[in-house]
Parts: sequence; C-alpha cells; structure tokens
Amino acid sequence: MSPRSQTFVKSSLTTYIWRIPLNGGECLQADIVDIGSQPKDLSLAINDHQLALISIETRVVLLKGTQVLSNVDLGFTVSACAIAVDGNEAIVGGQDGKLHIYSVNGDTLTQEAVLENIEVKVKNTVYHTARINNLAWSPDNHMVAAGSLDTCVIVYEVENPAS
Repeated sequence: MSPRSQTFVKSSLTTYIWRIPLNGGECLQADIVDIGSQPKDLSLAINDHQLALISIETRVVLLKGTQVLSNVDLGFTVSACAIAVDGNEAIVGGQDGKLHIYSVNGDTLTQEAVLENIEVKVKNTVYHTARINNLAWSPDNHMVAAGSLDTCVIVYEVENPAS
C-alpha cells in the first residue's frame, strides 16, 4: 500500500497486478495490468508511488502506474526484488544467492554490481550461500537487507557492498 497515494497495489497467483484506489475505507474500481506471468515479488518506490518493480521467472517488470516501462530478461532465475525508496536503484536476488544491483533511469535498468558467494567469508565480507528470499531498502537508500534460505539476514551498504 502506498500511503501517499491511498492506493493498494497487489499481486496474486494470476498474471495480474492490481492498483486499487481507496476512498476513506472504501475500495474503488481497480486498474489491472497483465504482466504475462505470475509475479514472484513486488516492490514499490515509496517516494514515487506510481513506480513498481515486479519479478517473474528470469525477468523484472518496471511499471509506472499501469504502463509497463520495461520487461527485462536478466538471464538468471529471480527470487526477490526491491526498488529503492526514491526509485533510482533496484536490487534483484537470484536463486543462486547472488545480489544484482541496478540503477534505474526512466525505463532502463543498468547493472552496477553483483554480490556473489564465491567464498562464504572473504576479508570479513559475508555473502549468502542460498536463494535470496527477501530484500528491503533502508529509508535513506544507503543500505539493503537481504534474507536468504541460508537463514541469514545480511545488511549491505549500497555505496560499499563488500564491506
């Protein structure tokens, strides 16, 4: 739910993303977007309530309202995604435990870094050893928390992810 816009955004076991405007305690007519495959994860940019990132299979879909800005095949099985509070960055977790950091500029996602588990601990740096399940940005966009099937939660500094 986006508190600024009073809009509830949801996905389900279908191929649809629902944007449901609220008026007081009442749901209004939903806008529905078919993204072509069942979503695995959905993340909203808090400061731009119209911007959403959805993960499906090996792809991510970037939505602005009900318009599909991009539908990008990332070439790996996606398990989780999160878009930054301001919508300028995104992080995508893979089935293989890697974290992929992207910059978001309009309808373009550009990969900036990949955090991978070559070794469990390298120079006091910890990486996940299993599928990424959950991702969340800090309110100031400086850190990302990643939860994994390896039962660990790791908090990364975005500017210096290897620290």
